[in-house]
Amino acid sequence: MNKLLKGRFLNINQLNKINFKKLGKNVLIDSNVIIPEPENVIIGNNVRIDTNCILSASKKGNIIIKNNVHIAPFNLIYCSNNHIIKLENHSGLAAGCKLYGKTELYDGTFLMNPTHNLEDIKIIEGNIILKQFATLGCNSVLFPNSIIPEGTVFGSNSLFNGKKKLNKWCIYTGSPIRFYKKRKQNCILLSEKYI
Repeated sequence: MNKLLKGRFLNINQLNKINFKKLGKNVLIDSNVIIPEPENVIIGNNVRIDTNCILSASKKGNIIIKNNVHIAPFNLIYCSNNHIIKLENHSGLAAGCKLYGKTELYDGTFLMNPTHNLEDIKIIEGNIILKQFATLGCNSVLFPNSIIPEGTVFGSNSLFNGKKKLNKWCIYTGSPIRFYKKRKQNCILLSEKYI
């Protein structure tokens, strides 16, 4: 992977100075990536995180990035307290995706934004998990409790509120998402060389 890429990626010494909970091998992280709480971030092997991404894990939350995962530029991963955001093996995010493990109730029952007291706002939070071979197209958005099954992908500009069960090896598109078609599984055989 390194032979093909030359850019502003942190070198191994710089990566080792970041206090990750765990850091695998062959990891490329652009120097413009923001990770406020690296001690709550686990990164596996063969991971690439491109420029201008934000990986924000709260003090009691964890972001877990397994093996052979690519996070393209301008992604936001926002994990809440006591929850996880996990990208399993061979999953990924195209440019501009937003994963909100925490949001607020918008129906007018409560006030919104952090300038108000906690008792006056209603926080909605939960896990977000992309199972292996799951990928989000450009500018897709996930809300708390979004579980993306094995092999399932979203088309660009898709929105998922996490409130319905999705099927494995399918393509979903739209805002809100809807089923588009089944997906081929040839990539499972190709992935065996990366074990």
